Amino acid sequence: MAFNGNSKLKDVLANPEAKAVLEKYLPGMINDPQLKNVLGKTLKNIAGLPKLKAFKGNFPKILEELAKIQ
Repeated sequence: MAFNGNSKLKDVLANPEAKAVLEKYLPGMINDPQLKNVLGKTLKNIAGLPKLKAFKGNFPKILEELAKIQ
């Protein structure tokens, strides 16, 4: 499965390699209890959330690394 901006967060987190990419750029985010509220959203949707500025700032790098995962 190739990941992109339309991938849902729950699908990204289900893949250990993709999950590691998120942890690399957003340390601790995947352990945030509030994350369960956005599991069904796409990465693009999440990047637009005001509370996740770090995600938006790293979004191009995250997508680039996720695209390499098969």
